Amino acid sequence: MKGYINCFDCWSFQVGLAAVQLAKAYGMKVLGTAGTAEGEEVVKQAGALQVFNHRQDGYIQNILVLSLKVY
Repeated sequence: MKGYINCFDCWSFQVGLAAVQLAKAYGMKVLGTAGTAEGEEVVKQAGALQVFNHRQDGYIQNILVLSLKVY
């Protein structure tokens, strides 16, 4: 699975953060989302390469653009 990009919506912090950590443990590149600056920091500290605020317009487009650059 190494090299794959995963995007997790970490709204359910415990489950979402565990998914980020597991994906990182398997060598995957992880993109995450959160709804606050505090949440973004938590997701980033869990191992996400980049975190997007899902309350901002266009965040999905930004994820797609970055995933093409990373992969």
